[in-house]
Amino acid sequence: MNAWELNLSEINQEAAAFKEQLRKRSGANLAECCQCGKCTAACPFAPYMDVMPRQIVRYVQLAQLEAALTAKTPWICASCYTCSCRCPQEINLPALMECLRQEATRQGKIAVKEVDLFARTFMKTVRAFGRSHEMLMMGLFNIRSLHFFQDLRYAPTLYLKGKIHLLPQRIKDRATLRRLIEQSTSQVKKGGEKA
Repeated sequence: MNAWELNLSEINQEAAAFKEQLRKRSGANLAECCQCGKCTAACPFAPYMDVMPRQIVRYVQLAQLEAALTAKTPWICASCYTCSCRCPQEINLPALMECLRQEATRQGKIAVKEVDLFARTFMKTVRAFGRSHEMLMMGLFNIRSLHFFQDLRYAPTLYLKGKIHLLPQRIKDRATLRRLIEQSTSQVKKGGEKA
């Protein structure tokens, strides 16, 4: 059997159950995908992906979840929804990509570490202040990614144009926001369905 052949009788029950869980969590009915390729043709980030969006759908359809979870594509997806807008079946592909990112993180199979690092850094500033603080976020990301001076030359211009601020702006009820974030995070860690 070559790399493109698949024995469907070998799909194990665990993979089939996870495939169903992905369908429930993302709300994406992948059985309706006809592999037309409009999602891939529309995707502005497709040139940077290792596997095309329609191929990710196909992997999940065939319960080839290891291939879907180790691909860089879910991490490169910007959730711009261009794919869903062009899809004749209106499949919510960004929701599927988010579920794959969450599961890959849970299993320690993060294909693009800097995307995960950026997301965690972003959430750290949101938890602290109730909203993103770009200056702190940029500094923390650069230090943690070991790209100490990346994009630093833009900081003075952004500051002078009022796009970034030295001090963070805070929302009033940060405790409620933190509670909502924790509820969402615990739901993701459990692998449960979205409310």
